Amino acid sequence: MRNWLGKTIARKLLLAFFLVFAVTYLITSLIVQNAVRIAVTEAELNSLSQLAQLKLNDFNATFKEWNVNLNAWAKLDVMNDIPSGDLDGRIQKTLQTLKQDYQLNGDLYVFDAANHLIASSQDQRRVAVLPDAWQAQGGVRFINKHTDPLDGDDVAAMVTPIHAAFAVDYQLGTLVLAYHWGAVNDALPEQALLLFHQDAGIIAPRLPEPQANLKAHSGSINLMGSAMAADVPKDSLSELAHLKGLIQMGSATYLGSSALQNEGMLAGWEVVMLRDPTSLYQTVRNVDYQLATLGLILSLPLFFAIRWLAGLLTTPLRQLTKFVAEIADAKDLSRRLEIHANNEIGMLANDFNEMAARLERGTKAHRIAETRLRATIDNALDAVVQISSEGIVTGWNEQAIDVFGWTESEAIGKPLYELVIPPQCREEYFARIQHALIPGSVDIRSTHVEQISAHRDGHEFPAEWAITTIEVEGSYELCAFIRDITHKKETEELIWKQANYDKLTGLPNRHLFHNRLEQEVKKAHRTQTQMALLFIDLDHFKEVNDTLGHDMGDLLLVEASQRLAYCVRETDAVSRLGGDEFTVILTGIDNVQSVERITQCVLKSLSEPFRLRDEIAYISASIGVTFYPNDADNVDDMLKSADQAMYVAKNLGRNQASYYTAALQADAQARRLLINDLRDALAAKQFVLHFQPIIDLATGRIHKTEALIRWQHPTRGLVGPAEFILLAEETGLINEMGDWVFKEAARWAKRWSEQFTPDFKMSINVSPVQFLSSEHSCEAWDAYLREIGLAGQHIIVEITETLLLKATSSVTDKLLKFRDAGIQVAIDDFGTGHSSLSYLRKFDIDYLKIDKSFVDNIGSNANDLILSEAIIVMAHKLGLMVVAEGVETEAQRKLLSDAGCDCAQGYLFSKPVPPEALEALLKASVREVT
Repeated sequence: MRNWLGKTIARKLLLAFFLVFAVTYLITSLIVQNAVRIAVTEAELNSLSQLAQLKLNDFNATFKEWNVNLNAWAKLDVMNDIPSGDLDGRIQKTLQTLKQDYQLNGDLYVFDAANHLIASSQDQRRVAVLPDAWQAQGGVRFINKHTDPLDGDDVAAMVTPIHAAFAVDYQLGTLVLAYHWGAVNDALPEQALLLFHQDAGIIAPRLPEPQANLKAHSGSINLMGSAMAADVPKDSLSELAHLKGLIQMGSATYLGSSALQNEGMLAGWEVVMLRDPTSLYQTVRNVDYQLATLGLILSLPLFFAIRWLAGLLTTPLRQLTKFVAEIADAKDLSRRLEIHANNEIGMLANDFNEMAARLERGTKAHRIAETRLRATIDNALDAVVQISSEGIVTGWNEQAIDVFGWTESEAIGKPLYELVIPPQCREEYFARIQHALIPGSVDIRSTHVEQISAHRDGHEFPAEWAITTIEVEGSYELCAFIRDITHKKETEELIWKQANYDKLTGLPNRHLFHNRLEQEVKKAHRTQTQMALLFIDLDHFKEVNDTLGHDMGDLLLVEASQRLAYCVRETDAVSRLGGDEFTVILTGIDNVQSVERITQCVLKSLSEPFRLRDEIAYISASIGVTFYPNDADNVDDMLKSADQAMYVAKNLGRNQASYYTAALQADAQARRLLINDLRDALAAKQFVLHFQPIIDLATGRIHKTEALIRWQHPTRGLVGPAEFILLAEETGLINEMGDWVFKEAARWAKRWSEQFTPDFKMSINVSPVQFLSSEHSCEAWDAYLREIGLAGQHIIVEITETLLLKATSSVTDKLLKFRDAGIQVAIDDFGTGHSSLSYLRKFDIDYLKIDKSFVDNIGSNANDLILSEAIIVMAHKLGLMVVAEGVETEAQRKLLSDAGCDCAQGYLFSKPVPPEALEALLKASVREVT
């Protein structure tokens, strides 16, 4: 018996069956016992509820009687004395009589219309005001338990308005019955526990004798099994309302039941009743004794039945246990259990065999997956390193050997930082690893960082680490994919260098220059120091490029950049903006002399010969200098200031430095304003033509005139071309302006040729910039002449001598198109350039205009006279006519006429005049001839 009980499953089965029997029997007994208790209790509770309801009915009848009486008392004739303030005391006496006759357990009060107390059933008068709680609201109003505002006692009040007999709608005052609450409390039955109101809470607490009051025993009350705290206020015992069941008070237990008033003035009142249930429950205890005896009798045969059943079940289970132990010892999942039972044990054996088969398949799949993962890691392009939470290497693939130089056996078990992290980078590494091991600090994806790493041989290299946090059995490990990014960094550095440095000279380019200038300006502002900017443009570089070729030009730029670097300090920055433009940022300037030394060094260095292989080239430099913060306080203004100063240096003859001044700023401002005005001038029709007559020296007749543009500025008056032609060329407005001049001049030429002389010719200046522009169209001019009906022979186009030196295909084509259209061509300012005679023949030039600089001195300078005579002779030999410009004296006219000059123009004959004035001159010229 002892051995059998010692077997685990058998013992558990026995205990389980006995437990089931005991619980089942106990539950059944409790159900029976509870049913008996419920039946007895329910009957008693119903009796208590009926008693409580009777008491509520008594209360209700009493208050109804008060209601009727109060209405009647409010209509007594004596109440008409209210307006007089009850001076004779009749109302006071009436109230005292009513209290005595009706044996009222309370007091009566009368208030006038102003809510002042004028009479009461008490013996002495007093001054009081009708409380807000006692205000009448139409009819008789019942006020539940509350504190009397006048006496401070607990009362229940009834309030009714008092109306005048002579006017029912007129309220004289208010009648109040304040009923002492002690009378309500005393009227409760002996078994009553409390009177409760659903809105006001407990309004009349009592306890069964011999207890004194409810509040004193609140701590010993157990309501439906839950104790109430001893320090709770009395009103918190409202939990006892609606009671129907057991209540324990101190050492005594009672049955409690209640009744609720649902209508009338006492709606919401509830009376709770108690009764000692001791005698009622004796029957229940007798049933308990009988059930216990029956349970003991039934337990003995059940014990032996369970013993036999347990033995029947445990035999195959012992076989299963033995088989499982054998599989665990041999670790052979291919074995199967041989139990053929058509019951749950047989099903368990089959399930175990199926589980073993699944485990066998899963183990095999796991081994295959592990093999594949190992192969993937070993053949990965990145080094794959597994690290424990202590930072110890637990995994090391083949690529890690190549990246770091350590074999797997050397790395496993070692701290990773000792193998691959340089000493100066370990603090940063520790912080990253510690952060990665904090749960929730990273997600399942990798965290990418750049980490300086070290090879076994000691050389350091940049590496990209992708660190993934892995949770393993409640702790965290790391898997790091590491890639050597040395080549990537070198490529990025090369790209950055190409984006920020000039490929030819190796100097910072425009982009990097702007960044550095911004940084230096901020630094100078922060440190309150001065800095300077040199803007350098190489003079005559284009000529070297055009004559010696671009390869030589590149060699010159490289040599020039080296000379610039030699002239500046280590703290200064030389940059190439592009082409032949360079800049130098000079920082920490103490005085102007230091800048002057550097600029002079640059000028001297760049003016020395450049040996370009077998050639020697000469250039110079024009330098613009500006200072921060004296000349400009931001990057853009510094660049503008330096650029303006550089152009001044060029205009002054080049090979020099020019410092930015306030005058330059004023000139620049005026120039900007003039450009803005110039853009609006054409649309506003502010341009006009003046005409200077060209005189035939042989006859004195006017048969040609030169059209000269003037700007009728709205504020500056008449502006000459010297002030705005260059601006028009720079801004591109020269094309539109030149077309307007041509059309306007052609229109006047047509008029005057028809009005005065059929061979009249109009000479029109064409800017070299306009002539070389792709927007200039000879065909458009020819089409306009045909449109207005003017032959090309009436037009002379004046071009500069320098255009012939640029005898590109475009220049050649346009000159030939002029010739084909019948338009004649004149070379303006002839003698100041270097045009070849072959060009004059090639392009079929019609006129040469001797420059004014020769004409000015022909009377005093024999050389100028000789040159003028030579030009005239040469031109006539080539079939060209000659026009002398700037003739201002009669002596000049005579010398030119004697030399054979064909025509002349100048102030001797007429200054440029408006068209109306020229018409007068033409009329006079025609009269003189005729």
